[in-house]
Amino acid sequence: MENENLYRENILEHYRNPENKKEIFLNSNNYNRADNLNQVNKMNKDLENLKIISETGDNPDCGDSGNLFLKIQQTEKSEKENEDKLNKKKNEIVKVDLQENNFGKTNVKKDFLILEASFLGEGCAISQAAFDMLAGELKGKLISEIRTWTPAKIYELLQIKITPARVNCALLGYRALEKILKKL
Repeated sequence: MENENLYRENILEHYRNPENKKEIFLNSNNYNRADNLNQVNKMNKDLENLKIISETGDNPDCGDSGNLFLKIQQTEKSEKENEDKLNKKKNEIVKVDLQENNFGKTNVKKDFLILEASFLGEGCAISQAAFDMLAGELKGKLISEIRTWTPAKIYELLQIKITPARVNCALLGYRALEKILKKL
């Protein structure tokens, strides 16, 4: 019971003082600090690979809602690198198909690195804390990595038992993330 109270306090802390409740922008006034034209041109080139994508999660039954924002940067990773990273996490053995003469060759696949994640929303402590925790967990991850996440990831972040009546609240951010993943 004592541990559950600690976890409830954690949820209330994320609700009262969210770390990731804010808008995010492509540039952060870097143009004001650019000393010369070369720096401005470099910043414009960097912005070409950046994108902000957002989606909404809402619960019409109670009125809770929120928007999840991701600032992502396109990366190029070989399919083998992505597979290796995912398979290593699953403790699976990566098999190389030598019969098709693909040894040493890799196909380049585009992926996205999440540079920033945030949310804006209104609702109960569970929905808003779950949004905040999710945004914090997404930073620095590759989209290919988070495609394997399930609602269990949110329950793990919250660290309390979610009653059936509160499942939709807890998963608002996750539902927004699912919509984002469908776009990419």
